[in-house]
Amino acid sequence: MTHYRTLPSWLSPRERVALAVVAKRDGWQPGSLGSGYQNLDLMGDVATLRLVRRALNELGDPLVFDAKLVRFPVGSTLPAHTDELVLGRCQVQLQALVVGSGGGQWYLGGEEVPLGDGDAVLFRPDLLRHQLTAVEGNTRVVLSVSAEVDEEHAGRIELR
Repeated sequence: MTHYRTLPSWLSPRERVALAVVAKRDGWQPGSLGSGYQNLDLMGDVATLRLVRRALNELGDPLVFDAKLVRFPVGSTLPAHTDELVLGRCQVQLQALVVGSGGGQWYLGGEEVPLGDGDAVLFRPDLLRHQLTAVEGNTRVVLSVSAEVDEEHAGRIELR
């Protein structure tokens, strides 16, 4: 059973430009793992509402979710880890590459998952160790929408 799947060209060039404009806003907060990445909360953001809704549709329309842009400046990484959850729940996540970079290889379960600008990946961050190698050349920007769901829900979207 697979715990991830890719969605080639999930973001259109126009959507990527719109998100790149949003990424120029103030309000970025340090990421939780202390490796240099930053988050911009998109919850309630009118400019990104349509894209967040489309991501939620891919995630099976969960009731409880989180939406943010993640910015990885040059030199930042995401160390290999799995996400912790409340007993009896699981997590599903969509990450779409808005602006790619040199370096910054994405790994899921120890396997490199090549993503081009606009590509997305749906995965189970509670089951798959995931990481991003050091970003080079320019800042990398990712749209990230995640939700806590039950196992049955994860199975419905083919992520059990």
